[in-house]
Amino acid sequence: MDLKFHHGLKSGWLILGALLFTPGILAAAVPPAENILVIYYADTTGPCGTSTYPQQLMQGVTTALGPVASSITLLPIHSGNTGIYSSLTGANLAAKQSYLNSFCQVYDLRFLDTCNNTTVGINTNPDVLTYSGANSDAVLFGGFLSVGGSLFLQAEHHDYYNRNTNLLQFVNDVATSPINQQYPSVHTGAGYIIPNTAFTSAYTFNNTYNNLSGAGVTLNANFAGGISAGNFGSGQSLTNITFDAGSGAMALAWQGANLKGAYGAGKLIVSFETNAFGESALDHTYSNQWLQNAYAIQSGCLRYTVDKTFAASTLCVGDTSTFQLCAHNTGTRAIANYSISDTIPTCLTYVGSSPAQTGSAGNLHWWTIANLAAGATSCISVTFTAANITCP
Repeated sequence: MDLKFHHGLKSGWLILGALLFTPGILAAAVPPAENILVIYYADTTGPCGTSTYPQQLMQGVTTALGPVASSITLLPIHSGNTGIYSSLTGANLAAKQSYLNSFCQVYDLRFLDTCNNTTVGINTNPDVLTYSGANSDAVLFGGFLSVGGSLFLQAEHHDYYNRNTNLLQFVNDVATSPINQQYPSVHTGAGYIIPNTAFTSAYTFNNTYNNLSGAGVTLNANFAGGISAGNFGSGQSLTNITFDAGSGAMALAWQGANLKGAYGAGKLIVSFETNAFGESALDHTYSNQWLQNAYAIQSGCLRYTVDKTFAASTLCVGDTSTFQLCAHNTGTRAIANYSISDTIPTCLTYVGSSPAQTGSAGNLHWWTIANLAAGATSCISVTFTAANITCP
């Protein structure tokens, strides 16, 4: 019998889902050390000119995350690449998805600072999040979110629609409510960005790794991008910014109920500013601490497997036996209030279970377990009777 698991209940399959995020789980604590993948543009020349800025951005991020991550793997993207598929380890889509899913956090820093105000190769430039076909970045990143991965996407202000267009489309496809503007806004010229400390505890920087509240805590910026107030959709603002025509957020975050369906197993942050992290004249202690807090919010990746085993492989009609549904938490954080469901085939008659089921609808039965600690396994024993000789 084929088994599959997803976020939430889906009729007909074995499901591990309804994964809720505990507010403040990272409060005032050092985040767990996790393996992360950093994707970046690695060439000094490209379709729009010559620059070393993409490597500076990568270096700024990896320098900040080095002290908190357990390992950093770099995935270089070169001129002429379309998407990340060909650069991932693996012989086919399934293998490449599995490799991507092996990381707790993925940072997509692809950004070509020379490709401003240009439509050259808008669907093929190496910094574009690809959207067409089974091997697209959108498919790979969607699959990564669905298994509990944490994704960080680096965007920029409105001049970089080459990078932003498909990136924003992806966000709107996975978010429960879309960002309500076509392009990011821009704060003209040099300025300062104030880390926001006014959110729920799951997002509050003050309650994560570094305390970024208080007077004078700012990020240096240069033509900073962002989303205007009122246009966040289901995203939660992480950082205050003042635009020329109003206010908004330099970075947005989504997790749990902010993301659709299976995507809600993962977490997502989008930043619309690179200079604070990529320019040596602008980045400073708070730049590193901001990135570390973004890492802290994204940490604690959910990893789980589900299996089904029968006590006896052969039964006579009328015999009673059992099977077990077992969920294994292979991640670094507890999974709260998860559900396992199974559609029992018509050749078997449900008798009972331990623990008792939460509910049923026809042949679909489900169970809710309050907590599955990191590294723990929880099993449900189901008793059934063999009803007939033909079993689908």
